Amino acid sequence: MDKDIKSNSPLAALEKIQKTEEQAQKDIQDAYESTSQMIIEEAQKEAEKIKEKIITDAKKKAAGKMDSMIKQASKEADEIKKEASDEALNLRKKTAGLKKKSIKKTSEKINRYLENREI
Repeated sequence: MDKDIKSNSPLAALEKIQKTEEQAQKDIQDAYESTSQMIIEEAQKEAEKIKEKIITDAKKKAAGKMDSMIKQASKEADEIKKEASDEALNLRKKTAGLKKKSIKKTSEKINRYLENREI
């Protein structure tokens, strides 16, 4: 009977309330910790997704810039080729005229030499 009296006593009730409160506090702390851990894990996953998206976007942007630079360089190279080709054509035209003059002068000198020399 002493046990029944103890278990029904206000002291026992207070002890039971205190144990229940301690357990509740522990459960609340565990819940905070597990929720915090879940939030941290979710944040890390989201950060990884954002990082991957930024990297993908940066790669696409870099590839676009590289393509643009290659096209620009190719265009400039084509312009330089055309200028060089035009310049070479102009030089050929000039040298063709100079060749004719040179051949004419040389043949005149040969003719004068042959005319002055007797065979």
